Amino acid sequence: DCDPFSSTDVGKETNYYIISGNMSWYEAQSYCRKNYTDLVSIRDQNQNEAVKTEGLTSSVSIWIGLLRDEWKWTDGGRSAYRNWATDQPRPSSSDCVVMMNTTSECGKWYSVPCSNAESALCYFINTTGIKTHSHTSLL
Repeated sequence: DCDPFSSTDVGKETNYYIISGNMSWYEAQSYCRKNYTDLVSIRDQNQNEAVKTEGLTSSVSIWIGLLRDEWKWTDGGRSAYRNWATDQPRPSSSDCVVMMNTTSECGKWYSVPCSNAESALCYFINTTGIKTHSHTSLL
């Protein structure tokens, strides 16, 4: 597992939710959009560390909201930040992205087939200013 990352401001306005289960990328996206805001999008290294801390506590890998359509964030975000592992992204049969939770590749991104069965990390934008706590939910 990854070494923990210490942050005092994780999820102040954005709350992350681990959705444990074996879902394809499209199933995960649909679930997140129905119940939260979307699959998580990562804007910079600080957010990557926060997401790694929140999302990789119980799973080897999780879906994130990056899809090969010129590698765009599914929530419309325009961040050019990427945290690819060595030799990634892979050729076109691997069109969706997971964040890994292994000691050697902690927080690195891999392109994998969208049909793979993975857990997901959803996010919810809290517009009320009331902080909520992350939780694990089973499908």
